[in-house]
Amino acid sequence: MREEYYRLQAKDIDNWEQKRVKRLPGEHDGIIGE
Repeated sequence: MREEYYRLQAKDIDNWEQKRVKRLPGEHDGIIGE
C-alpha cells in the first residue's frame, strides 16, 4: 500500500518536496513518519 501512496505523491512531489524543504531535516511531518 505504501508504494501506491508514494506513487500518488509523485504527482505533486515537486510541490511537496519544496514544502518539506521548509521543515527541518529529521523532523517528522507525519507524512513520511516512519
